[in-house]
Amino acid sequence: MPKPQHVHYFRLDILTPVHIGSGELLDPSQYLLLGDGERQGYIYYRLDLDSWIEHPENKEKLANWLDAGKWEEIRREIQHETRNAPDNYASFHMPCSADGTSEVDNYFKKINEGKELGNYCISEALHSGLAHDFLVPGSSLKGALSTVIEANLPHCSPADFNILMHGLSVSDCVFPVEAGQIFTAESYSPNRKTQSKYSPMGVCEALAGEISSGTKAFSSYGRICLEEKDKAGTWNPRIEKGKKRLDIPTLFKKCREFSLVRYKHERDTFYTKDKASAVGDSLKRIDPLLDKLGEKDALLRIGQHSHKESFEPQTPPSEWGTSRGLANKRYPFGWVRLQLCEKDEYTKWVELQNAREKQARQADAERRDRLEVETQKREQKEAERLAEEEKERQHQEMLAQLPDEEKDLRMLKELQTENNQADDKVLQHIRNNEYASEEDTRRAAQILWDYWVRVESGGGNRKTSGKISKKQKPKLKKIKEILGKN
Repeated sequence: MPKPQHVHYFRLDILTPVHIGSGELLDPSQYLLLGDGERQGYIYYRLDLDSWIEHPENKEKLANWLDAGKWEEIRREIQHETRNAPDNYASFHMPCSADGTSEVDNYFKKINEGKELGNYCISEALHSGLAHDFLVPGSSLKGALSTVIEANLPHCSPADFNILMHGLSVSDCVFPVEAGQIFTAESYSPNRKTQSKYSPMGVCEALAGEISSGTKAFSSYGRICLEEKDKAGTWNPRIEKGKKRLDIPTLFKKCREFSLVRYKHERDTFYTKDKASAVGDSLKRIDPLLDKLGEKDALLRIGQHSHKESFEPQTPPSEWGTSRGLANKRYPFGWVRLQLCEKDEYTKWVELQNAREKQARQADAERRDRLEVETQKREQKEAERLAEEEKERQHQEMLAQLPDEEKDLRMLKELQTENNQADDKVLQHIRNNEYASEEDTRRAAQILWDYWVRVESGGGNRKTSGKISKKQKPKLKKIKEILGKN
């Protein structure tokens, strides 16, 4: 018999940049930064390393580098080869934040210099599916909700609290890569008595949110429910002090109260006019939205750089941190809004998401086919080049075995443009009777005549008729005698 559940559907909106990391740092063998002239910014391409390994320009060279562990050379080669056709090698791409920071500029400069590439890493976000959607795990949302539950059930025993949390389930949420950007992360300490109040914390993939300039706001959808009973059939303890029932609407109300206090404290303490005023100005974009939070809304903070007081409900304000993590020195990390919605709205989003995944599967197949075709063309071109090189090698080897007079004659036969030195060499061999027979001499004279005709037809100096030079006249007379053209 299925357990009774109270299932609710919600929409998730990103308010400020959210970075939920995969735990991986991506070096320049896994991403590419290219300048975007239209916006004077950068485009970030997430490279599919497997595709490049399968289709490098020089497989033998790659194998040698892999055997020798020459990772720096491999990174440089990946940067060089993929920038000519990044869409063939990239799983997805997205812009760097339009606000721009010197740290991303520094990455771009150093990577193009090709030195110490392993030092310029980007923190990867969680992604999902062939569309490489940004993933906000249900566990991240549940963890933020559990903080609020803990703060509002001070008399709940640890055992009952665990039962309650086992009964709470939240689904994962996904956002299209278009909702993301590359941000730099800095720790901001307004009371630091040094020249800079910012400390770099790296560069990361993150969901941009309502507050960030240059992006369209995207929403995701999910489900949340509280089970009536746990697996053993025990009723969940949803009674606070024996009076108040804890259900989803009540939980969302507690989230608003709990998080708004922390949001306003941070805003009014850290981002005033005499401190980080640029952050305060940015927050004005979402302040009106927070002022209008209603009964269906919950305010949460999730992801990295979100600070301990967001997760430790019993920590008094006097012990709250003295620094803050900022994206691009102007956006606080991690604020999101959950809003309860109808099942129909959730269902329509699921249908759109399934269609997007299907399109992503097709696009990925087309990308791989395109890369295969380009690789075949490149390999065919390389095979033709090697064949020409081998043909030329054999030709030069054959020439090396010929006597000088025959070698010079063959070179003249292949010439299409005027070369007086080659011309004179063959004529000298003829005058010195260096050819083995009269027939060979006549053949040499014919080759020289044909060469002169080619020069004339190509617009060169007159050699056989018309106004010819004094130097050419005795040459012409000699060849005509041999060929019987007098």
